[in-house]
Amino acid sequence: MQIAIIDSDPEACDILAQLFEFKGDVCSRLNEHSGLREQLGIFIPDVVIVSVEMNPIYWSAIVAAIRGSVPVKPIKVVALSGWDLERYKDDAKGAGFDFYFCKPVAFAELYATVLDR
Repeated sequence: MQIAIIDSDPEACDILAQLFEFKGDVCSRLNEHSGLREQLGIFIPDVVIVSVEMNPIYWSAIVAAIRGSVPVKPIKVVALSGWDLERYKDDAKGAGFDFYFCKPVAFAELYATVLDR
């Protein structure tokens, strides 16, 4: 499976990518949202995992950019956040994220979600 991981923290991004790569997946790492369209034009993922630390008002724009950049196949979009509030879970769903996880997330749970097609 091809997985794009977007996190402003390069170390967190790399650690998560290494966990998926250990399972045999191919990962692309991106440390900011500004290069998202270009990256998705080169690397077409099955899943995009986004660390959403900013205001939820921007979340729908991020999901729209992801889905609009790869129109050839459906992409699962997963939000990772440090906020475990129902309000943010609802905002993520409204923005178009397929799943919302609060950090720290158990890798087994995240991996099972990503694998579930």
